[in-house]
Amino acid sequence: MSEEAKPRLWWPEFLGDEVMPTGHEKPETWLAEQDDGTYLFGSVKADEEGRFPEAEPVEAGERLRFTYLDQMGRHTITVRADRTHSSVAVPEGYTDVWEVGEPDNMATSLAALVEIIADRLSPGDEETADIEFLRWGDASFTLGLTDRQRPLLIPVSEPADA
Repeated sequence: MSEEAKPRLWWPEFLGDEVMPTGHEKPETWLAEQDDGTYLFGSVKADEEGRFPEAEPVEAGERLRFTYLDQMGRHTITVRADRTHSSVAVPEGYTDVWEVGEPDNMATSLAALVEIIADRLSPGDEETADIEFLRWGDASFTLGLTDRQRPLLIPVSEPADA
């Protein structure tokens, strides 16, 4: 089995954690206009007191930092106890590969993931596993406003720490 890549998903950098809200296909989806015309950046779900604990107020001209995820395709491989595996097309530029459904089984190389899977096998055994190649990255945008005062994210080409 092989599954094609999916659209890039985006999160505000400050929401990056082991448990994150669902990513959005467009980074500007993380901006929400308030009644007074200002914007919140982040997860805009109010808590019981009407506050937005996972959102920050932002203004035009501010730099917004994002984390993105490219899901570069899923594959089914056969891993053998001797640490060999069936052939799989490895995408260029991936940063991580994981065993689908096993969030603790993530590695920065296919060889390292094969080792993790092979460690649970008895000599002579083999196991089929669904794996997915991922690319995590960071990007920054400056918040601008259109003529109609709608948010516009302008990519920042220099490094975020410059």
